[in-house]
Amino acid sequence: MVVIPKPEKLDEEAVGCIITFEGKFLLTHKVKDGLWGSVAGSVKEEESPRNAVRRCLEGELRLQATPHNFTTTYHQYGDRKIAYNIYELKLENDPKDIDFNREEISELRLVTLQEALDLNLYEDEGHCLSLFPEHRMG
Repeated sequence: MVVIPKPEKLDEEAVGCIITFEGKFLLTHKVKDGLWGSVAGSVKEEESPRNAVRRCLEGELRLQATPHNFTTTYHQYGDRKIAYNIYELKLENDPKDIDFNREEISELRLVTLQEALDLNLYEDEGHCLSLFPEHRMG
C-alpha cells in the first residue's frame, strides 16, 4: 500500500470508521483473515460513502449511528487506486456491551495508537489511525 495524491481515475471507493472511547481506538479482530482494523468496507454501486459506513457499522457492530466524515485518503495497492473515506465516531457508552457480529469479528479491543501499531493490522490501518492526533482523542 502506498498513499498517493488524488488520482484522476479511481478503481474503487471504500469507507472506514475510526471509533474511539475515552481516548482509545476500538479495533476489531476479523475472523476472515485474523487481522485487526477499524470497521470498514467497500462502497457499493449507487451507494454513498455515508450510507456505506452506516451499513458497515450496523453489519459488523450492530450499531445504528451516523459518524462524522473526517478525511479521504488515496491508496495504491499494486495497480489499483482506491479512495478511502475515513469517518469518526466517538462512543459515549462502554463498547464492552456491543453485541458484535461474531461471524465477522472474533474480538473487540480498546487500544492506544502505540498498542494498535503492535497488533497485526491491515496494511493501511496504522497510517489511518496516525491521522488522529492524540489531542483529538480526549
